[in-house]
Amino acid sequence: FLYFWQTGERKKIEDKCILKTGDKTSDLFYIISGRVHLSRNGEKVAELEGGDFIAEPALFPEKNVKIDACASGDVEYRVFTADVLDSLSRLNPATYSNLARILGRYMTATLRNALGKEGFNKISEN
Repeated sequence: FLYFWQTGERKKIEDKCILKTGDKTSDLFYIISGRVHLSRNGEKVAELEGGDFIAEPALFPEKNVKIDACASGDVEYRVFTADVLDSLSRLNPATYSNLARILGRYMTATLRNALGKEGFNKISEN
């Protein structure tokens, strides 16, 4: 896992967007420090901070990004490119599988927290 961690490029931004609606990327983003606001159609839907992921592009690479993920102040993060993730899946399938499971659980918990139980159950029915 440490090798994987080191393959991520460390970046810093201030009051700029990491992702914008319509971007095409399959990268995985890990927030190290700071706050990132997620918004859809100009409406804030969630706030991320150190320890959080922006995982949707990596888990659903065939789709365009459907959110804006913008830094509020200084934000430090790591980006793991699609090439790095692809290499990991080929060279160490067990680690990749564990990462995918962690990200799936993370996204489920994030949605539950953002939508509440009733809202989450409503979307999972569709």
